[in-house]
Amino acid sequence: YTMLFLREDRATSVASDICLIHPTLPASFVNNILVPMGNQRNSSVNSQLSLDFHLIFQDEKTRDKRLGMIRHVFPNGMTNIVPRGAHKQGLSLLLSILSKKGCDDVMPAYNPDYCDSTGKSVHLSTLTVEMNKYSKQYERTTEDITADLLKVEQMSINNGTIDLKSMDWAKCDRHIGALVLRGNRCVLVRSLSGGWDDMRLPSVIPKEDESPVSAAIRSVVELTEVDSSEVAALEMISPVTVYAPNGRNVVMQLYPLYATAPPPDGALEDADLEDEESLYDWYLFENAVKRLDDRSVAALR
Repeated sequence: YTMLFLREDRATSVASDICLIHPTLPASFVNNILVPMGNQRNSSVNSQLSLDFHLIFQDEKTRDKRLGMIRHVFPNGMTNIVPRGAHKQGLSLLLSILSKKGCDDVMPAYNPDYCDSTGKSVHLSTLTVEMNKYSKQYERTTEDITADLLKVEQMSINNGTIDLKSMDWAKCDRHIGALVLRGNRCVLVRSLSGGWDDMRLPSVIPKEDESPVSAAIRSVVELTEVDSSEVAALEMISPVTVYAPNGRNVVMQLYPLYATAPPPDGALEDADLEDEESLYDWYLFENAVKRLDDRSVAALR
């Protein structure tokens, strides 16, 4: 998802600042929304809007891919790069935007409990707009995620530093994972919301009374957003145990699944191209081992 930070101009009751953090803008959105908006940017309505549109990208590659089109529509605002997982750095950057200070100014570390002299504080929420299946009307829903972001920051700091010799495996979280295969390729997933860095094998905590295979299929559905009918269990093949994948306090049972649909038309080499705006990609073994941690690679072997 894309995180939005809004600040309202009290004189006009219109948002004066919008900040997109690690924006994910598919080609369909660019062609159907941004291009028409860019063509109308000089209209009388748009010319009256005083909007600072701030952008925080995860790296130079994604910045260069979308910055030109966004700035064609929204020319004003700051552009910065904050890597995935550096949430405190991102939150401090938002404070600088809120206070209208330059990004080179020294800002204090983010403190969710801090209030200024007028009682104002800063927190972050997700905003989703979805159609109600009953009323057929679009509804906006917000959820405070400030505490969750700080937890992810701590996880990022601790990632990969687990001492396996002192690990109490009985107290680790139990995950069920999926190794989705199609020919000589497998699926790896990424987090578009900054939940983790790089690629990993999909996994979830199993629900009560849920079979391991059902949990493995659910991990694929939830983390790739494909239909459950697109994968099938490989019977008579035992799962593999993965200890502390990605440096997490987790023991994962990895179950093999197979894609029910053939690859799309075109050269098979096209399937090896990575799409940073997609939840998953297909990898040959030699490419997968370059994107996974050592313990996950051992499971693939």
